[in-house]
Amino acid sequence: MTVPEVAARLGVSPSSVYRAITAGELVAVKLGKSVRVSVAVFEAFVNPQAAPSAEVA
Repeated sequence: MTVPEVAARLGVSPSSVYRAITAGELVAVKLGKSVRVSVAVFEAFVNPQAAPSAEVA
């Protein structure tokens, strides 16, 4: 998912998503000029109780 897609789903600005990534609250991967968040990481961020106990990278 792109940062704007994550922002739209969370109802926040893309800047807020970038801050969460910088703070280490949300794991992202940089592919060239694009920053992506996996769907599994996004789901774990949104609903931490449902996340498996293992770290998702």
